[in-house]
Amino acid sequence: MRVFLNNKFYMIFDMDADTKLVIILILSIIIVVLAIYLLYLFVFKNKKMVTTKIEQEDFTDTKPALIENKDIKVIDPAFEPRIRKKSFRKVSLNQNKNQEQLYIKYNYSFKARLILAPKESQERFNALKNYILSFQGVNVNESWKYERFSFKGKPILKIWIHGNIMKVYYNLSPSEFYYTKYNISNVSYAAIHETTPTLLKVSSKLGLEHACELVNLYMKSISKQDSVKNINFIPSYKTKELLIEEGLIKLNDRK
Repeated sequence: MRVFLNNKFYMIFDMDADTKLVIILILSIIIVVLAIYLLYLFVFKNKKMVTTKIEQEDFTDTKPALIENKDIKVIDPAFEPRIRKKSFRKVSLNQNKNQEQLYIKYNYSFKARLILAPKESQERFNALKNYILSFQGVNVNESWKYERFSFKGKPILKIWIHGNIMKVYYNLSPSEFYYTKYNISNVSYAAIHETTPTLLKVSSKLGLEHACELVNLYMKSISKQDSVKNINFIPSYKTKELLIEEGLIKLNDRK
């Protein structure tokens, strides 16, 4: 290898020891700087590729209805709960001039959703609730949208049901479960999930196992677990019409 020095080319082995050492140090520094730069480019590129799953949900359902002589006739009375965006779509109907068009939003309570859920979904909810309550000191509180579980005033999780899917929101940090077997979503973007930012969707036996494992991760260090009981927490079936009469499904109209 030749080096240009003092307007002359020198072979490295022709130089004295001090000059060789200086040149080797300079070359080493250049190599280290290049390596650090390449590593930075690699890490920065991968960091940009990492995305966080977020999910937004809506808790109301819309369905058009028609008012004729102030009597509401709901189109498709067999309509079952669905999650839809909060939008009111126009419906083309042959109407007389004295008829008014009205939109109905079905607002389902947690209890109504549980009653109308498929049997498999009810069984998964029942199993998870029995597992949670096997830990000492766990309290249950049912709100309009959720069933919540807490320990000494602190939330453990809350559950929301939509048909065959049971959504379980945990008081756990989502970042702890990235790239693990738990297919969780980070919902901390929503204020309503501030204390339960980790979402796990349960729609299978494996999902139920994962749901119980996450409960155990939270509870094992703060509470003692008793044997898991098999209590039936599922209310008796009722039709949607009866649930509306009992106030478990609210109808909100909008012209």
